[in-house]
Amino acid sequence: MWKLISLIFISKTFEGLNAERNNYFGIELLQGINDQTTGNVVISPLSVKSALTILSEATGGDTREELLSALRLPSDISQIRDISKQILQSLLTTTNGTEIDAANRLWLEQGTQLSDDFNNILKSNYGSDTSNVTFSNIQSTVLTINNWVRQFTSGHIDSIVDSSSLSPATKILLTSALYFKGNWKKAFDKSLTRNRCFNIPNQACHTVPMMESVSNYFYASIPDLKAEVVEIPYDDDKISMLVFLPTKEGLQSLSILSRDLSYTSISSILNSLRETELILLMPRFSVETKTDLRSTLETLGIKQLFTVNANFTNFLINGGAKVDSVLHNAKIEVNEDGTVAAAVTGLSVVPLMGSSIDAFRVNRPFLLMLIDRQTNSIIFSGRVTRP
Repeated sequence: MWKLISLIFISKTFEGLNAERNNYFGIELLQGINDQTTGNVVISPLSVKSALTILSEATGGDTREELLSALRLPSDISQIRDISKQILQSLLTTTNGTEIDAANRLWLEQGTQLSDDFNNILKSNYGSDTSNVTFSNIQSTVLTINNWVRQFTSGHIDSIVDSSSLSPATKILLTSALYFKGNWKKAFDKSLTRNRCFNIPNQACHTVPMMESVSNYFYASIPDLKAEVVEIPYDDDKISMLVFLPTKEGLQSLSILSRDLSYTSISSILNSLRETELILLMPRFSVETKTDLRSTLETLGIKQLFTVNANFTNFLINGGAKVDSVLHNAKIEVNEDGTVAAAVTGLSVVPLMGSSIDAFRVNRPFLLMLIDRQTNSIIFSGRVTRP
């Protein structure tokens, strides 16, 4: 289960879809966060990009050019909208119990007006809407926004803002929300889950509930990445999780792998995978990350957006704006849940000891991505160093 809310605070003052270019920003975003933080990380590049793409519609001049360059978007506005529509349509087309909801909302200070054209753009191209709040009444605004978040995520995220997150100077708040819940296509048998060691560098054995499954998975050892990769499909046959395990132990190997992914296309990784019978051992874990992305985005070249020189001439009827901060909140829960009844008949349980079947043991720090197989877009990505 994956849940995500990202927020951007603003204060007054393909021809077809190119999937690989679409993913460059997401991989660089994960790498940037990994360089600036330690421990577990989860983000939704798709949600962050969606929010920033909406802002690109509102900007002009150098502000817009920086956004388009970092996001790898074309200059043609019709192409940008086509790309956004394709991704959103593919993402929301789900079956077999997979749940995905995506929504964007602009929270406006009472009296702040958008141009009619921009309102229409939000509705017709990004599925976004607007709602008025009074930012000077911080308690009321916090309650309103958190209620929206709670309702949208079915209560899985209880809150996203607090009284320290807002100020009376805030005039516009852009929220981008993405919620995912899926069943594994090949379920993990809960009776096989047992405590095992997860090897954290320079620490004693960290005991975690380790799930186990024996089945055919798409797998490869990729020398260029110095990593093993396995694809774990969800029940809708459209969404899948990629798990990247460095061949060498240690956080340095994980950091190198994260950087190398910036130069490797998702398509080439998927094309290298081959169906292989595996004993898959994977920790049951929950990871939540709340971070301000501003400094990371600045390192990716998005700078003017955060200054008084930000060009928002296409946004407001009067006056300018600048972005104060970009808050991102994501949560992952990975467990055995899946279509157990459907999977039981095809499940052959083989003891680990003495087995001739290859084992993929996710028993040390790893990277992961949630992929929309229809577009090869990265929906979520993360790093797990301590489940």
